[in-house]
Amino acid sequence: MIVCAGSDGSNAVRQIQRIATGWRLRAVAEPIIVCTRAQTPESILSAKSIADADLERCRQLGASLSAGLALGIF
Repeated sequence: MIVCAGSDGSNAVRQIQRIATGWRLRAVAEPIIVCTRAQTPESILSAKSIADADLERCRQLGASLSAGLALGIF
């Protein structure tokens, strides 16, 4: 799971994990939380820029999940 949050994102992760448990899904990777530090109404509504390092972590997670599905691991 990848969460982009204005603060720490841990509550969003917990809620998604709760829903996934109800759907009988299992975790195959640790969640990635990308924090934008958007705390004011203006910054929340403004366009965000995600750092290249965070985008690369997300790409790597997607590639790993894709490979695992293709190989029948998940």
